[in-house]
Amino acid sequence: MRVATLALVALSAVALSGCGLTRLFDRSGAPAAELDPAVHAAAVSGDRAVVWVASNGCTDKDSLSAVVQRRHDGPQLVLSRLRPDDCGRPQSVEMTWTFEELGLKSGESLTVANPYRRPPEAVDVAAR
Repeated sequence: MRVATLALVALSAVALSGCGLTRLFDRSGAPAAELDPAVHAAAVSGDRAVVWVASNGCTDKDSLSAVVQRRHDGPQLVLSRLRPDDCGRPQSVEMTWTFEELGLKSGESLTVANPYRRPPEAVDVAAR
């Protein structure tokens, strides 16, 4: 009886861990941990991608990796943090990449894979 109970608990733990793994992946196929930083806003115009990313005060362009994944529905920008930003001053930081830097042709469409999140300084109008 005791062995059967332990086996059931172990099997349940393994089965449930799979549920957690499916949540780690978004539509880009990249693990969610790699999709840090969150994006507060993004705009693509004039062969430039301008992205406002979450920062704790120490994020600059050199602390991020910008990779374009070619997908069936068009190119997608994936930003990954190369080193932690532990400065403790939450804010938005504007980053700009030219299409040339990203290896894109002039006029191509581009989407952003990173999760969008409201910036810390955003005012909640509905709360007023």
